[in-house]
Amino acid sequence: MSEEPAPGSGRRHVASLIGRLAITLAILVWILRSIPVADVFAALGQASLGLLILGLLLEVPIRWLAAIRMQSITRAQQLSIPTWDIFRVAFVSAFYGLFLPGSVSGGAVSWLKLIEIDRQPASVLLSIVFQRSVETFSVIALGLIFWLFDPLAGSHPGMAKWMTAFLAVLVAGYAMALSRPGSRLLGFVAGKLGNGKLAVQAVKTFESLTRFGEMGMRAKVWILLLSALHVGLGSLVAWCLAGAIGLSLSFVSVLWMRSVVYAVTLAPVSFAGFGVREGSLLVMVASYGIEAPEALAWSLLFFAAQLFVALIGAAFEARQFLLPAARTSAKVGGVDFEVASHR
Repeated sequence: MSEEPAPGSGRRHVASLIGRLAITLAILVWILRSIPVADVFAALGQASLGLLILGLLLEVPIRWLAAIRMQSITRAQQLSIPTWDIFRVAFVSAFYGLFLPGSVSGGAVSWLKLIEIDRQPASVLLSIVFQRSVETFSVIALGLIFWLFDPLAGSHPGMAKWMTAFLAVLVAGYAMALSRPGSRLLGFVAGKLGNGKLAVQAVKTFESLTRFGEMGMRAKVWILLLSALHVGLGSLVAWCLAGAIGLSLSFVSVLWMRSVVYAVTLAPVSFAGFGVREGSLLVMVASYGIEAPEALAWSLLFFAAQLFVALIGAAFEARQFLLPAARTSAKVGGVDFEVASHR
């Protein structure tokens, strides 16, 4: 028997979506009223097609690197999810992420897709959270390092402060969840919850976290190496897009700026990152002698790359719906449902 939603939860959800849409539109209207749109299109019209195509195509190996990393993480959770399926789901979640607020929503789509392949919801969820935490740590840590080596970044001292604070929170969370004292605390809490459904889920979560803590040093170094390569390729995409419209930014500058964009778009306050991405880039590039129309054009190319990935995801999803697939029954959390098998 399915549980009824809490009274008023649907209205609160709709109100939240309307609020985020309003924020997105308000920021975009303010930006478009402040910047001549004709100048933005003029910058885009002069874009180098070669660099633009290269930047878009690099999005594919970036997802493959992320899939290899995720496969290493899921293996630690004793999950059996092929790298190809993780690769495919990354594109599909990017497609649905266009219509959902914040990048966290894409993680929810990934979870729904991956539990169709290996029906262990708690372990899949923790794998997604762990990968997102490692990715965020890598992006912010490398961004902070490259910020220190950028002579012009000193005009944005606040960036280094909040990136350092962000890193401190991530490290504290890791220590709390995966260190021995943290594991003992979580195990103690799980043991005090009795024998109900909440207690069972708490024990499963504790066991899954313990598996992460027991990963060998070689596996951890491998995951961090893949994350560093992932950040480097992602920054190369941003550098290609900047070069396509003639922006004179070094790779060092692009990497730390991309780190900031990544961090601000994590917040579920807008759709597809619109508004917050443009606003952050306008603030960062001003001290580099880049005009606002060019900065906005660069931001739109970020979205073009996002759209390219989403279109590949739409093709994967269309293939699943159009081609016949066997139906298999499954049980998650005591609820029976059907899923499509993947071939």
